[in-house]
Amino acid sequence: PIAAQPGTGAVLVLGGTRATGLEVVKILRARGDEVAVLARPTSDASQAEALGARIVRGDAMNPQDLAAIMASGSYRAVVSTLGARSVDGPRPDFEGNRNAIDAARAAGIRRFVLVTVIGDGESLDAAPWIARRILDSVIMEKSKAEDFLKASGLDFTIIRPGGLLEKDA
Repeated sequence: PIAAQPGTGAVLVLGGTRATGLEVVKILRARGDEVAVLARPTSDASQAEALGARIVRGDAMNPQDLAAIMASGSYRAVVSTLGARSVDGPRPDFEGNRNAIDAARAAGIRRFVLVTVIGDGESLDAAPWIARRILDSVIMEKSKAEDFLKASGLDFTIIRPGGLLEKDA
């Protein structure tokens, strides 16, 4: 299960408006979970909303947004699919995930699921050399996020997929 944490409250999905995050929302809603999706004020969250997810507006790059959102909700788990193809300045791959981990810890949310990338940590050799070269900076940032989560004291699961595409299998 994606967020195998018993109890009441929603699963908060970061990055749940598109791609992998939206797929997570679909799975959680299909099994009857209450889901909240963090969406930037400018993001189109209509697909997640159509699935029955509650939309909370904020930016993962803003620690105050995440602290307020997580403290105000009754969340039993956080699933983060944060990342960016290209971005100037700090990347959500580490910075956004660090903010989310800190906010979850401060709010007393014990369960955190982090979706990273094949090639992080001890899985480096599992990634094809071309992927390691192309995704070098992404792997570095997501590895920092993994290390931060491991040291956080939270109950966690790290998922390291490779080659996620928005296409039929």
